[in-house]
Amino acid sequence: MEGEKEKDNEIKETAEKKIIKVLMDDDNRIEKKIAEKKEIEEKETTEGEKEAKSEDYLSEIEKSVLRVIIIGASNLNDIIRITHYPEVIVGGAVRRLISKGYIDENFNPTEKARFVSFKSQVSMKGYRRGHKFAVIDIAIIIALLLFLISVFYYTGLIG
Repeated sequence: MEGEKEKDNEIKETAEKKIIKVLMDDDNRIEKKIAEKKEIEEKETTEGEKEAKSEDYLSEIEKSVLRVIIIGASNLNDIIRITHYPEVIVGGAVRRLISKGYIDENFNPTEKARFVSFKSQVSMKGYRRGHKFAVIDIAIIIALLLFLISVFYYTGLIG
C-alpha cells in the first residue's frame, strides 16, 4: 500500500510540476508579448508624446488656459480677459500648467503642450462675438439714425 501511495504522490508531484511549467511558460510568453508591444510603442512615439501621455489629466479650465496661452496671451490679465475666469482660477491653472511642464515661467508653451488635444473649443466671450451680433448691431444703428432724421425733419431742423 505504501508503495502505491508513493507512486501516487510521485505522479501528483510530476503532474503539478508539469502544470507549473506550462503556467510559467505562459507567463513568459505574455511577458515577452508585453515587452514587444512596449518596444513598438516606444519606436512609434516621440518623446513629447510620451510625456503628454504619461502626464496627469488636464482639466477643462487648464486646457482653456493653455489654449489661450498658445494663441498668444502673454500675461495673467490677458488670460483673464479672454477666458472670463476669475483671477484665482486662472492663477491656479497657470501654476499647475507650470508644475506639469506645459508652460514655462514666462507663459511660453513647451514642447509638451504641442501634444495636448483640444476637443472642445475655448469660449472667448469678450474677444470675438460673431457675425450674427454684428448684423444686429448695424441694424440697431441704422434704425436709430432713421429715427433721428425723422425727428429732425418733423421739427423743421432739416429740409
